[in-house]
Amino acid sequence: MLKKSLQAAEKKKYFRKAIVFVCFFMSGTMFFLFASSGLAKEDKTLRIASVANTISGVAKKDYKSTVVFLIGRAVKEKLPGYRLENSVLADTDSVVQNFNIGKIDVLTISSIDYLKIRSLVDIEPAFVSIRNGKPVNNYVLLVNKDKNIKTLEQLQNKKITIEKGMNGDVAILWLETMLLEHSLPKSSVFIQKFKWADKASKAVLPVFFGQADASIVQHYKFETMSAINPQVGKRLQAIYESPPLLDYLTCFRKGLDENIKEAVLNYSKMLESKPEGKQLLIVSRVEGITKYKNEYITTIVKLYEKFKILNAKAVDTK
Repeated sequence: MLKKSLQAAEKKKYFRKAIVFVCFFMSGTMFFLFASSGLAKEDKTLRIASVANTISGVAKKDYKSTVVFLIGRAVKEKLPGYRLENSVLADTDSVVQNFNIGKIDVLTISSIDYLKIRSLVDIEPAFVSIRNGKPVNNYVLLVNKDKNIKTLEQLQNKKITIEKGMNGDVAILWLETMLLEHSLPKSSVFIQKFKWADKASKAVLPVFFGQADASIVQHYKFETMSAINPQVGKRLQAIYESPPLLDYLTCFRKGLDENIKEAVLNYSKMLESKPEGKQLLIVSRVEGITKYKNEYITTIVKLYEKFKILNAKAVDTK
């Protein structure tokens, strides 16, 4: 009797296991068939992100609303069924984190930040902005002629104004590299004070009025200010000029659908010809968009690598 009861229990246990296995197998099979048949819900979201320093000087709320409205319109026209997600990320750590969990498809990032993270994420440059008729621009170190400053060494314990954001990042990299080349201390020790300005004019005018000793801005912005007010060009002079440097670029996530890439690239080409596109360019403070070429980033790569080498040597000699 006991033996029969045990046998019955074993049979029930066996059938329970068999039922669980069959249910598990069928669930897996149904999921596979569901997905492969195209019935599974496809994620039709285009995730666009910018690092905060690339929109410095532009109100974040205004930038986001403009981008969502204009690019969202393009997404609806070119990518039926897709929706747009737009975000502004604080720094490169946030970029890497969001990339690695699949939350970024299109990213606008400063050239220096790109160099820092390109080995950490699957990213490929797509297009760059045009400023002053070209994608790369020179920076100048300006001083007031009345101060009689001729060399970098004379800027010790002086005040420097710099346009903040991506342009400021490039300016600081250039300055730090020059200081290392001249065997001078890093800027945090050598310069008495840095003042960050929302735009180039606010970086240049303090030097003009004698409230700061030097300023670093893009050369074409200084020329524009000098054309508007000739006294600026007469009173200020550039004592150093950088090679042409790329300030930022827009990238795709590697593996992004080619149709999406094409749609975004085609829309970027139409910006200059559409009223809403011109509005976006004005808000973003650029003249146009052009497809990325490796030659655009060559000089900033050389500068970045030179800085790393010189900085390593300076640390070793301490």
